Amino acid sequence: MKEIRLGVAVTLTATLTSMMGAQAAHAQEKPESIDRPEADLPSAISPGKSHASKLALAKTSQQIARATVDVAEPTIEFSAESPTPTTALADQPTPQAESLTSQPPLKTAAVIPEKVTIAEKAGVLDRAALTTTAAASSAAIRPSDAKPVAAIAPPLRTDSPLATGNQSTESIETEANPAVPSPSEPTVIADSVQEKIQQLEQQQKKLQQELNLLRQQVSESKAQNLEITREDLPEGLTVTGQALFLKPRNSNIMDFARVNDSFNTAVGGKLATLDYDQSTAWRVGVNYAPKQSPWEFGATYTFFSADDQAMATEPTRSDGTPGRLLATYAHPFQNQRAASASAEANLDYDLVDLDVAYNLRPSKNLNIKFFTGLQIANLDQAMAIRYDGQDFSPNGGTVNSVNDFNGIGPKLGAEMRLMLGSGFSVYGRGGASLLFGNAKFRYQETFGSETVADLNFDRKQTLPTVNFAVGVDWTGQLSKTAKLSIGAGYEYQHWFNATRDIRFVDDASPAIFAERQGDLSMQGFFVKAGISFVF
Repeated sequence: MKEIRLGVAVTLTATLTSMMGAQAAHAQEKPESIDRPEADLPSAISPGKSHASKLALAKTSQQIARATVDVAEPTIEFSAESPTPTTALADQPTPQAESLTSQPPLKTAAVIPEKVTIAEKAGVLDRAALTTTAAASSAAIRPSDAKPVAAIAPPLRTDSPLATGNQSTESIETEANPAVPSPSEPTVIADSVQEKIQQLEQQQKKLQQELNLLRQQVSESKAQNLEITREDLPEGLTVTGQALFLKPRNSNIMDFARVNDSFNTAVGGKLATLDYDQSTAWRVGVNYAPKQSPWEFGATYTFFSADDQAMATEPTRSDGTPGRLLATYAHPFQNQRAASASAEANLDYDLVDLDVAYNLRPSKNLNIKFFTGLQIANLDQAMAIRYDGQDFSPNGGTVNSVNDFNGIGPKLGAEMRLMLGSGFSVYGRGGASLLFGNAKFRYQETFGSETVADLNFDRKQTLPTVNFAVGVDWTGQLSKTAKLSIGAGYEYQHWFNATRDIRFVDDASPAIFAERQGDLSMQGFFVKAGISFVF
């Protein structure tokens, strides 16, 4: 029974195929009927034939659906050598084909849907679908490949007269095999993935380029900061010369006599003292600053010498009688008078600084330099006094004192410099050192050819120092490898416990003396100039 139904389905399929062929041939012979408006179609098809064609198509569709649903798995083979009923029927004209010759052109479906519904209003079957069904029926159906065949019906044209009829057909919905992907679909998917990969690779390259650009900008910024660090500062090897106009001061009074013009014998009057004159200190230095480096290495040597001389004579009272000139530095055997007194003081100062400095640049216009190192100092002070006349006759008397210090110690400090532009800058510098060394003191007094006192002793001493300076500099480019720097400012130095003064104070006990320590300071303006070479 199932074989009979299958044969009927095949026969009907072939019949419909013949009908479609006849319709196509008729359409080619009368093209004007295709282009006619829908309003003229009823006149081309008689009412009787139209109604009969609709009924025939509806029945045919129902039979195809029933025959397809009942198909089982048994294999049915058709011989290619003997003619089949399908072939015989395909060669005979059918009435249905004649009734369809005047209908409008049909729409063909390019893809077989998974679920196909035969509408209640019968339409024209897809010619491509019918051809596919007929071709499939002639092939051998194996039990392993046999699957339900979906009834195929294309959608009805809404503008066709056949779609306006009142007749209805039974709607049959059959689930077809799952759609098999087209062989081109994997290629499309692969192309899409490949395109996405290429886009991501391009984005990665773009991000890498941006990252490299940022790294280059950071490197250039660092190099620029290093260049800014030395923009208004000497770099390379710098040789400088500096002249400092310093005025030394001793916290102890360097007196040698008292001038008394009164009539009484009480001690009074003004003191005759020594005071160092302002003198010039010379400072030379060598500094090396590697190019584009915040580090500096330098060595400087400073030499300073100052002295003073003074003289006092016995005064004359208002009545013409002589006053008194009393010695203040001599041993007090008595109130020793002198007709004249002369004194001289000398200060020699040698200083060596070995520095290591590091520059910081908090901003473009501000540079902070921290430095440390060693300081070596040699400080010599001497005072010589001579008394003549009166009690010191006939050969006079002398007093000589010498105070020497040699030491070495660490130093540290900082300098802040503000860049004003065009090579100008102002700065302030401060530093301190702690010197450890040996202090020597000698006191010798004579009266004529007789030695009154002779003291020599030395001891270990720690001598702290502080200094600061403010100034303005200008640095200009002489050539590609040379810079000129000139400046001026004010400097102050203070040496704690750097001076020593010994006095004999008791005429009843000639060996008793008193010692006083004092500070030494030096201050004054300076000018400097330097040339730096980069190689």
